[in-house]
Parts: sequence; structure tokens; C-alpha cells
Amino acid sequence: RLGEATALKRLGRTRDASELLAGEAPAQPASALRWLLQRAEVDIANRDMARAAKSAQAAIDVAAKLGWERERAQATLLYVESQADNGRALDAALFDDAARRFDAAGDKLGALRARVYADLYGTRGSDAPRRLDELLAEARLAGNAGVEIDALRRTALYFDEIGDTDSARTRFAQAAAVAESSGRSYERRQIDLHLLHQDTLRLDFAAVDRRLVRLRSEPLQGRAAYSVGLNAARLDYLRGNYDAALATLDDAEQALRVGQNLPQIALANGC
Repeated sequence: RLGEATALKRLGRTRDASELLAGEAPAQPASALRWLLQRAEVDIANRDMARAAKSAQAAIDVAAKLGWERERAQATLLYVESQADNGRALDAALFDDAARRFDAAGDKLGALRARVYADLYGTRGSDAPRRLDELLAEARLAGNAGVEIDALRRTALYFDEIGDTDSARTRFAQAAAVAESSGRSYERRQIDLHLLHQDTLRLDFAAVDRRLVRLRSEPLQGRAAYSVGLNAARLDYLRGNYDAALATLDDAEQALRVGQNLPQIALANGC
């Protein structure tokens, strides 16, 4: 089931992956840990940050009992991400804790990734460019395209938040190129979602149309479906198609619903 959930996530079927991982984690601690880590990642992909935080905290507890430093560090970074996307103040000590545990496990790339996260989330912002180059070099040396793409994507978001949209688009383009060349369709879809939002803000209607066609040619669930629907509704609104915009918004809301409840992140900021 874990393998199937991973495959579904890579196909963009994050809601189906979440259903596979619903319920209680396995009783065996090692299996439970893998289960909880995967569920936290899927919850984040579905923008359900409250559930992601619970899964990540449970993974931290299991990893602590097992004495598995690397997995505890992974769970800590997932927990921090769930808090960051909720707009809550971040505890810099969590990044340091994750980095130390990666170091203890002999995971140099993981430790560096934790420190870059600290840079990008504002605890040591002035070091972000230097640390990023170091991380990218290590990821390429290790042949780890996933870390490289993630670092470039997060850096692009960092630049976007401080208003440097040109640098943001450059980093997004680099991330998209790595995802394309390494055949990582899930990561490429993530980048396209960010670029779709930028195209909408730039009022580049032709670019929005092209990117919507590309994104809708693949399965979309959870966060991806919601983001596509939200930007499609904005495009309809800007073109004066108000009834179509409302209908698209209704469809986008349904894409995130679990039972009768919307994840809090959707209610909070709609993206």
C-alpha cells in the first residue's frame, strides 16, 4: 500500500493516495514510521496542513523511540513545512535539530538541505544564495534530482515572497528543466502550478491558457486541482466571464473537500 500510495502521488492522484493511507498506522514501528512520513507528504500535497502536522509529529515520536536519527530529521522538516504553510512563526531550533540529526546519521545532503531551509524560511536569510549553490552542487554530485528541484523551487518561492519576480521565474525555469530532464512529472507539475500563478498575476492570458491545457492533460487532485481551478477562475473573471468564474470556483472547492470539510489552509488563504 505504501508503494501504491507513492505511485499515485507521482501520478498526481494525491487524494487517492490519501485514502490508501487513511486510518491507523501499522503496529510494527518501522512500517508505521514509513507510513506516517508518506502520509505527511501526501497531506502537504493536498494542502491539509493540520493533518500533515499530526502525521509528522507522530513520525517524530516513532523515530525517537526507534533511535532513527535520519527519519526523525525528515519528519521534523515535514512538521516545519506544515507550520510554515499555515503562516505560523517558525522555531529556528527545529532546523538546527534536523541538521544535527542528519549529521549524526551521516547524511551530509540532508543536513545541508535543513540549513538551506533555515535560510529560505527567514532565520538566516542573508546566507541563502551561498548555501543554495552548495546544496545544488552536492545534489548533482549525488545524482539526487529530487533535492535539486525542491531547493530551486523553494528558492524561487523565497524570491517571489520578497518581490524579486525575475529571480523567481529564473529559479522556477531551472527547476522545471531539471524535472523535465530527469523525467519527474510530479515535480514538473508543481513548478507549472507556480508558473501558472505568476502568469495570472502578469495578466499573460495566452501563457495561462497554454499552461492550463498542459496541466489539465494530466490527472489532478487535491492541491493541484484546486490551484488550477483557482487560476482558471481568475482568468474567467479578468475576461469578464463572471458566471463561468463562479462555476469554476465551486469545482475547485470540491477538489479539496474531504467528506464535508475543507482543509483549513484552503479556508485561510485560498491557494
